[in-house]
Amino acid sequence: MAAGICVFAFLVVVFVSQSARFSKAYLTGPIVFLVVGGVVGRTLVDAVAEGAAIQTLAEVALVLVLFHDAAELQPRELRADSAFTARLLLVGLPLTIGAGYLLARALFPEIGVWLALLLAAALAPTDAGLGAATVSTSRAA
Repeated sequence: MAAGICVFAFLVVVFVSQSARFSKAYLTGPIVFLVVGGVVGRTLVDAVAEGAAIQTLAEVALVLVLFHDAAELQPRELRADSAFTARLLLVGLPLTIGAGYLLARALFPEIGVWLALLLAAALAPTDAGLGAATVSTSRAA
């Protein structure tokens, strides 16, 4: 697990220092961490022996992703697009949580209803982060 933590810490430093280059390539933090986390999880980590450490690392990664998205929120823009924001929060977010719940129940049938709902609600805000670079860029296609 120490190797996984070292890779994660190194990735955070590299991503922060090279974020301008990553954004030019349409790579957001969530997508970079998702890919590297998958590779590290499959190669460097023994999931059975190190479950608690993996959970802690996953929580830290989720906090970083959510904090990054929240730090970019501009209140002026939020007020200007209040109708769009209301639709996203009142329609889009519940639909995303519902779809996440159904997917969690399909992928992990042994977990309970409440855990599947918690998983869906925790992961719903990160869905938008994966595609943020494609919709927030000012460059013309």
